[in-house]
Amino acid sequence: MNRLFFALLPTALERGAAQIATREIAIRHPPTGLVVPSEDFHVTLLFLGTLTDEQQLAAQLAGRAVACGPFALRFELASCFKNRDLPWWIGCRTTVPQAQTLRDALHDALLKTDIPLPRRMTFVPHITIRRREVRVLAPTPVTPFEWQAGDFALVRSHPARTVGRYEIVERFALRERPAEASRPEPDQLSLL
Repeated sequence: MNRLFFALLPTALERGAAQIATREIAIRHPPTGLVVPSEDFHVTLLFLGTLTDEQQLAAQLAGRAVACGPFALRFELASCFKNRDLPWWIGCRTTVPQAQTLRDALHDALLKTDIPLPRRMTFVPHITIRRREVRVLAPTPVTPFEWQAGDFALVRSHPARTVGRYEIVERFALRERPAEASRPEPDQLSLL
């Protein structure tokens, strides 16, 4: 069985910028929960859960079918989700239409499979930086930084590991759908 999700992954430079923002938060709000190691930083596009090998292949095929152009994400805010795990994150202040388009395209491609999907929702990209915190983090500005999303990945999670928790199964380039070639109408002379 495979615990899988689709994600945007940072370059080394983008990871470094996220580390700086994470340190800013740690100075103002020392950690009481689990700090996410920077090598695990990512933006989850769609969590799939535990899949069979056949479902993993279907997810890979769905990822290959997605056509969406590259885009940029601007991270400038830290906050938390008020759920049981109380994860703290660094994210975008607003929705990013291109990221929502990518997430929707993945969701639509996966509808053709037998993979159970979460309900559609507005997607605000974020990087989880802590888990199991004991305090709620009010929205807090951080030094802004950008990620250039030029691809996305299907990632396998190994939750029992403390190092190397994520394994890239396959990367998919972000590219626009090619324009369909139109055949010119024949003119009268070509019909002779």
